[in-house]
Amino acid sequence: MPGLFSRTTCHRIKRMINYLLFSLMAVFMIYTATMYYLSVHLTTKSNDSFLEQDKFTIEMKLAASDTNYYNLLSEESLLKARSAMIAHDSPCISIDLKNKIMMIELQGIQLHKTDISNIRLDRSLSNSNGFSWIRKLSYPVNIDSSISSISKITFLEKQAPHDTMSTQPVTQLPDTTLKEPVFFCLFLSNGITLNVIQQNSGHLPAYKKFMLLQRFKTMVLFLKSAFRFKILDYRPNITIEIPARDAQTIYKAIPAKTRLALRIY
Repeated sequence: MPGLFSRTTCHRIKRMINYLLFSLMAVFMIYTATMYYLSVHLTTKSNDSFLEQDKFTIEMKLAASDTNYYNLLSEESLLKARSAMIAHDSPCISIDLKNKIMMIELQGIQLHKTDISNIRLDRSLSNSNGFSWIRKLSYPVNIDSSISSISKITFLEKQAPHDTMSTQPVTQLPDTTLKEPVFFCLFLSNGITLNVIQQNSGHLPAYKKFMLLQRFKTMVLFLKSAFRFKILDYRPNITIEIPARDAQTIYKAIPAKTRLALRIY
């Protein structure tokens, strides 16, 4: 009997531990879901509160009733942001999602231009009031950080001569041929995450691996804030597709932290 009682007690303890772990997991899932909902809700509310300023009331009413006026405001917002980047002494990015154009500019001079073949907007951007984003994007935003599937710097390996007299001028250029798929992600200072991927790459394993890395980085930031009982600002996503060669050129040409002008609507 003592052995049977001991076995029964062990089963009860294991069952209690399983119930406890299940309860803790359920509480954690509910907590993270609540934090995620609050993150999206508060970010949306912050964008809507931007419209409550009196100086935007008349323009918002006109834009809501006149499509041409709405488009003019959107175009004006992009031009203001591009004009502000003229004072910047390094290459900047200009993206017009309305006309599907992405450019590199240096003090107002166009260095490179490519067409955007496909655009995917986050649901929060598709359903939000575009007027608030038009006003917010009338100023250039900073690129806080980025991740990429390719290196930004291309190295050229060259064997040093045994004698300085035999030194020859460098006639070989670095190899810039595409050897791997090109994807990069820009985390903007206004909370938007911009994903730039090469065309027709959604089926590639490298693309799935890159997006998994991007989601993992976002999840780590979210979990850190959740454990600190802090609501992390929701980061809406914009994904654009451009030719692979253009994606490589743009990513290698821009500095690690530069400025960006964006038109969404």
